[in-house]
Amino acid sequence: MNSYLTEWAAQILSSSSMTLRAPVEVVGIRDQHMGPRWEFAQIKVKIEPADSFEVQIDPLARAVDSDENGYLDWAIMGLLDVLLTAETRPLKNIRVTFIEAKNHPVDSSQMAFRHAGRDAARNVFQIMKDNAFSSAA
Repeated sequence: MNSYLTEWAAQILSSSSMTLRAPVEVVGIRDQHMGPRWEFAQIKVKIEPADSFEVQIDPLARAVDSDENGYLDWAIMGLLDVLLTAETRPLKNIRVTFIEAKNHPVDSSQMAFRHAGRDAARNVFQIMKDNAFSSAA
């Protein structure tokens, strides 16, 4: 049987990618009413060109993360959701530095942070389009 997920990932990673020309700082926010509860997460990241995909976490951002909630891991997955699939070519050779992260003791969740990561990635693409900070690799 084919391993479709493996084949899909190989195609994404081997295809030509978009290149970020200059560092950008963006904020990703999830602040939405979801039925009987509220959902909140906020991240601030700096994204800059690199030789491969890298993640760095400043101590201020790490303060909201713990082994049991893994909020920043979920934010990274949200970033990748958009960076690899939202445009015709992925944006993959970047360094992501988490500068700041905010959570709420009741209203934050792993999915809230994934949505905040997606929002941050969409903001990166918007800046790239507005300022022509990209090129084809």
